[in-house]
Amino acid sequence: MCGVVGVTGIDNAADYALKALWAIQPRGLEAAGCGILQPDGTIKVEKAEGMVRNLRAKFEPGSRPGRQAVAHTRYGTAGSSLLANAHPFLGDNDRLAVVHNGEIINAARLRQEFESQGVSFSATSDTELLPKMLERTQENGVVGRILTVLNQIPGAYALVILWNGYLIGASDPYGTHPLWLGRFPNGGHIFASEDAAIRTVGAEPIKYLKAGQVIVISPEQEITTYWLNLKPADHAHCSFNYDYTARPDSNLWGRSVTSVRDALGIVTFNELVAAGLMPQIDVIVPVLDSGRTHTLTFSKACARHRLIRLIQNNSLETIIETIKQIDLDTLFPFRFGINRAHDAGRNFQIPVQGEREKHIMIKHSGDPAVVKGKRLLVGDDSVVRATTAKAIIKMLRDLGATEVHWVSFSPPLIASCPYGGTETKDESLLAAVRFSSIEEIRRFIGANSLNYLSIEGYRRVINAHGSGNHCMACMDKVFPIPLDQ
Repeated sequence: MCGVVGVTGIDNAADYALKALWAIQPRGLEAAGCGILQPDGTIKVEKAEGMVRNLRAKFEPGSRPGRQAVAHTRYGTAGSSLLANAHPFLGDNDRLAVVHNGEIINAARLRQEFESQGVSFSATSDTELLPKMLERTQENGVVGRILTVLNQIPGAYALVILWNGYLIGASDPYGTHPLWLGRFPNGGHIFASEDAAIRTVGAEPIKYLKAGQVIVISPEQEITTYWLNLKPADHAHCSFNYDYTARPDSNLWGRSVTSVRDALGIVTFNELVAAGLMPQIDVIVPVLDSGRTHTLTFSKACARHRLIRLIQNNSLETIIETIKQIDLDTLFPFRFGINRAHDAGRNFQIPVQGEREKHIMIKHSGDPAVVKGKRLLVGDDSVVRATTAKAIIKMLRDLGATEVHWVSFSPPLIASCPYGGTETKDESLLAAVRFSSIEEIRRFIGANSLNYLSIEGYRRVINAHGSGNHCMACMDKVFPIPLDQ
């Protein structure tokens, strides 16, 4: 997963691009880069390791004038964490810049073909292939070349290209990764991975790009739409964007992220109750930030369930007297018992395990006033490596929690993502692969109980409201984009 931005038709475009990029910082923490169109038609690139603020430190506001810019924040799914793999990648004598979210599934074959022709590469990122291919395509014109190249790549990508003053946004034929188009009040335009980033810079989100859609914006801000040749039977939007990757105030493919997380919380609670697996607890706490919305709605469902039981099992007089005396924390047990440092990024994106473990305790801290002497249920969006769960449970026990029950609002992750998703590329590091059963994972993390949302419940929520099929390959090993192309 990465974040991409493109801005055109507005003065100091780089300032807006970096501000939008900052808004989607959680999509990538390894490196950030920005390319700005210069008066001579070339593109000047700045890159920095780490977070977007490290890149912004190289820019004084207004110090990089230009009316077109692209930017990228990287979580490396293909290639190492070297700065050389940071985007944008340049081509055509620095007149072409590409930023890309996803993973080119036929990159190994394409790279081998180029190398056999004597073409050299300066990085290990799959994205470097795109400018190489665009340079060598025989078609005439920017649009013709781009369509020719993208028709050779079935997935997986949402990308933005700046070339000869044209800004192009493209979604692969399966619509794997999100990309939005927005408009500034003065008539300029912006592409971004999430609509929340567009609103952050004062622009209006217009629409998300549909599967196989290519939108070309000319230097004069004229918009033309094209469609790629490949037309799969259905799309394959990455479902993990809803559960984890995206901001809660974003809208993905026509659905609010918050509404989906709300539904995941309710369905998870209902499944636990139906199976008799809901533990007796005092407090429900979320793992911040991505587990917050699911856990809040889970807690609301818990409160409703407790209230229904109170009404069903007692007389009206008893109900009234009980409500008068009831502790609201007992009825609605949601509390912020785990805090987080907001200048700390996502744990799983740190590439080295030892550093990842240190980072967890820097990022997360428990509140003794909430957890001491309490039976806790901790809600998190997912369990990937289980590193975070294990460290947090130990911390909570050290603070005096008497029980810690862990709930995941997504099914076990059983496969790495070949499409540039969020999980580790090393499948053997996934908790559900390393251990032979959920019980083994429970013992490893030290929880009193461990429960996941079922794949059936997850699929029912994600594919609701006529939204069609989504990719859940990391959870069900059904790979919608063929990998042998």
